[in-house]
Amino acid sequence: MYKVAGLILAFLLLCIFFLYQEYQPKTVFPNQEFQERIAIPEKKDVMDILIFGDVMLDRAVREYIHQNTTQSLFKNVSSEIDKADITLINLEGPITKNHSVVTKTNFQFTFATHTAQDLSDIGIDVVSLSNNHAHNFGRQGLLETKEYLTNAGVAFFGDPYNKAGTTYTHTKGKTNVSFIGFHQFEAYDISVLLEEIRELKKQNHFIVFYPHWGEEYKLKANATQEGIAKEVLAAGVDIVIGAHPHVIQNVSLLQNKLAFYSLGNFIFDQWFSKDVQYGLALKLSLENNVLNKVELKPFFRERFEPVFLSGEEKDTWCEAYLKVSLMAPNTQSPCIIEMNRNE
Repeated sequence: MYKVAGLILAFLLLCIFFLYQEYQPKTVFPNQEFQERIAIPEKKDVMDILIFGDVMLDRAVREYIHQNTTQSLFKNVSSEIDKADITLINLEGPITKNHSVVTKTNFQFTFATHTAQDLSDIGIDVVSLSNNHAHNFGRQGLLETKEYLTNAGVAFFGDPYNKAGTTYTHTKGKTNVSFIGFHQFEAYDISVLLEEIRELKKQNHFIVFYPHWGEEYKLKANATQEGIAKEVLAAGVDIVIGAHPHVIQNVSLLQNKLAFYSLGNFIFDQWFSKDVQYGLALKLSLENNVLNKVELKPFFRERFEPVFLSGEEKDTWCEAYLKVSLMAPNTQSPCIIEMNRNE
């Protein structure tokens, strides 16, 4: 009888012990709970860069601005500019207090002194100065231009004289994007350019090469453009995006990287053919320093104000452009070029 009573007592004590353990508050460290219940994904640095071609704000465009505003030139594309982390243009002229000198044989441009602030207000973040008009008023005019841009908070890169060390780098989290300019029509040392590219690549930068080159009004890149593109891509450039010909040129896939030889005009007073009225913008989507995709954004400028193509018209244009460049378009999204990050 005592043995049975002992077993019952032992059983009751065991039950009390387990009940006590169940209702005791548990000590859980803050990070422990997340580690046990969910896997926290690594935070990704995403950056969208919108890149346009030539912008010239003198001559007839300056008259338009005088009668309207600089902002009205961009009114049909402003929503896309607002969405981008960085928007870049080729600034085809200096910003000075001088008067422009424009004749049939002389194109000495200069833009109004309020231009830099206007561009900043519109959402233009970065401009290239590597072109054949940025030094229309010499080194003094170039210095004035840089001062106006700096005061307005607009970054710049490149140099019309091909001065070294004029790269601009934009950083967002762990993503570093460097913009390198190049002016084919001034004396240059390609070895200096290639060394600068290699040094940036050692720092794991994503490098955009933005040259001013090629032949005006030619729809296909020439051998010089192709040769320079191959050299800079081999040195570490991640994408080539060119300007100067005033028309859209072909795109090539070289070393599994893209070379867009010319984006054509963006804001310009040229209307003598459809080729100079059509332009191309590129939206680069980066993630952790890697290019995921490029979106083609073609537009048409009847006179001064460019308008993006849309719908079937846009898709048809992209298909035709890529086929001319011997690239197979994306059947589902013809204006999207997906990049293979495993290659």
